[in-house]
Amino acid sequence: KQSEDAQLLQEAEYMIVSSRYYRGDSSSDQLLKDYLAKYPSTQHRNQIAFFTGSTHFAKKEWNLALFWLNQADPFYLRGTEQDDYLYRSAYANLQEGNKAVARKQFATLTKTSETYSDAASYYLAYIDFQEGNYDQAIAVFNILQNRPEFRENAWFFLIQSNYLKGDFNKTIDEAVKYLSVYPK
Repeated sequence: KQSEDAQLLQEAEYMIVSSRYYRGDSSSDQLLKDYLAKYPSTQHRNQIAFFTGSTHFAKKEWNLALFWLNQADPFYLRGTEQDDYLYRSAYANLQEGNKAVARKQFATLTKTSETYSDAASYYLAYIDFQEGNYDQAIAVFNILQNRPEFRENAWFFLIQSNYLKGDFNKTIDEAVKYLSVYPK
């Protein structure tokens, strides 16, 4: 309150709004936007835009998430945040129907991210499934059904893929196994 150093005041405000974001405060999205309005040429612009996009992503506001994520240059984010940025952008693009963009971003994550490699593979297979590329989808879903977090969904998409390919014997065999594991 007593400082007259504009740079220090701006930095202190950045630390407050970013800390509120990290803490998960529900008002952080508005505080982040207010900060950018007050300091439009801040050196933290990319970080603030990423944080703002992430708050909208958490609320499943895909269009707003993309708007704000697109305001950030991921090359100015920290390493793990770059992966978070790309995953959130890819997923929001998928939700908004931008499959070509999502496919490219998920493909990058499969090659570059330890954290998101499996999830990105799953969504690539999901896109392949939606586009009728069942053989490609099956190859990935076969791998992912061995991972606990993807097992049920990957297995279900395998059954659907086999059905849509006309492989009814495999569909029946897999569906019977699936129903014995997931009876409800």
